[in-house]
Amino acid sequence: MNRATSCSRWLFGQAPEPDSARPFLLIVPPLGRGPEAATAWLGRIPDIDVAIVQLPGHGQRLFEDPIDDIDETSGQLAAMLANKIPDNWAVVGHCTGVYLAVEMAHRLDAVKRAPVRVFLSSSRVPLDPVGPDPERSEFAAMLTAMSDEEALAHITRERLLGSGDIDPVGSGDIDPDIAAAVVRGYRAAIRVGAAYRWTHPPLRAAVEVWRGRADDVVERRHADDWQEFAGGDFDVVEFAGRREFFGQSADAAIARVCRAFGMPAADGGVPAGR
Repeated sequence: MNRATSCSRWLFGQAPEPDSARPFLLIVPPLGRGPEAATAWLGRIPDIDVAIVQLPGHGQRLFEDPIDDIDETSGQLAAMLANKIPDNWAVVGHCTGVYLAVEMAHRLDAVKRAPVRVFLSSSRVPLDPVGPDPERSEFAAMLTAMSDEEALAHITRERLLGSGDIDPVGSGDIDPDIAAAVVRGYRAAIRVGAAYRWTHPPLRAAVEVWRGRADDVVERRHADDWQEFAGGDFDVVEFAGRREFFGQSADAAIARVCRAFGMPAADGGVPAGR
């Protein structure tokens, strides 16, 4: 498979083939979701190319086997992008997508292609290998014990999937093959996220952590925990609400990215969020 074809499978959006002459933003959605989680970002920043990672088992790759190892997947993505991304690029990871984002940042830094900034949205730090987080361990065990029908109802109820993958209101008119693929991808994402550990030195790129002020899963103390992973500039930015700042209400988050690239905020707005 040639490099261009590889990019088109893994990257969704306005820049499936990065242009080395333009600033580039890579978005990594939650491991259990496809590109639909971040499509609100597309077309919003005219002077920056934006691409969303499309993992196997999600989006247009729904029926492929989902990833089972962040280390292997980050290696594939980093190798694919190393000779394509410009010097002026950044990565945004959201929820469990943060773990893949930081792994890619580390790998690309190792080949002198480090991002100018790493944005980490709505995620706790990787689990301590000695003392696992009881809350997340209990959730993983609960999901494992669910039947496929119960898991699908849970996913729908939590609105974890966009209309491109599944009926978000749970009307029951869901193709059984699609439903099975969705559940399989979500279960795999939970397993991969729970198993991930950070084993590298702190990131040298500037790190900005995002959270919603009303988020009761990722509290301010959880956001502050990320500082131990940052070897350079570190900041925590808080937005209104829970997590909607990343999806359809993404204006303030997009403005933060514009600020990092030294550009006016999208739609003429003022960089916001604190």
